[in-house]
Amino acid sequence: HMRCDWYGLRYRSRRQDLMIERPLLGWRKQELEDYCRQNHVPYGVDESNLTDVYARNRIRHGMKKEERPALLREISMANRRLLAKQRRATAFFAVHPAADLFSQEDGPELLETWIWRQTGMHLSGRQTRELFRQLQKDCVAEVKGWLVERHGLLLHMAPVKDLEYQEVVIETQEQLTRYQGVQAAGKTIERFSVTPADYPLCIRSVKPKDAICLRWGTKKLSRYFIDKKISRIDRLKWKVIANREGRVIFMPGIGCDKDHFDSGEVHWFSFQPWKKEL
Repeated sequence: HMRCDWYGLRYRSRRQDLMIERPLLGWRKQELEDYCRQNHVPYGVDESNLTDVYARNRIRHGMKKEERPALLREISMANRRLLAKQRRATAFFAVHPAADLFSQEDGPELLETWIWRQTGMHLSGRQTRELFRQLQKDCVAEVKGWLVERHGLLLHMAPVKDLEYQEVVIETQEQLTRYQGVQAAGKTIERFSVTPADYPLCIRSVKPKDAICLRWGTKKLSRYFIDKKISRIDRLKWKVIANREGRVIFMPGIGCDKDHFDSGEVHWFSFQPWKKEL
């Protein structure tokens, strides 16, 4: 009962960065064999197609010739319905925030199409309806190794494995300058400085009790996320810089703490989400 994006094979399809073309789909196997024999073109026979071990072969061998036209018409109609659904989704998401789908009569179908576009996977009708029910309000749900979140008018998805706690230890200034996102210039809010006493630094995910000491007092990082209405999934992607004592000295969006603006080597940190390889 899984949905799909096409029934049968397409003349042209894309898989990752490859374009696949099948120019012989319109030919019957017998026609191709006859052509090869008549024109002395060597060809091979896949012996796995000669037995009934596989379901595809049982269908082929058991199908009567007169049944084929009706089956092709049924497949064609099903594909036209799929194309219509995809066009409807394209038109809808072009002008609406994703979470607007929950007010639509065909909301479950729009949700299933949205998930397919984000992940390349299809859900069954039952899975889609259950997820649609859960996402009627702001929440985070897990489906097939992905987190899906409704956050106001937005929907977010990310693989669970990419949202686990991560950290990178920086032992020297040279390592720091090579780290992705650390730059030689930038905006004031991206500026921070470090001294030899701060090393080793740790660039890591945010922990629940993290806070940063600012000139006007201490601010919990969780409070920043709430104030800025940052989604839960985006919070799991956030990075902070902590010094050797474990003290957070820089938080993207807030900046550096009161002691690390110009007290040593100056750098600028442009926020980059965690990469899979970290």
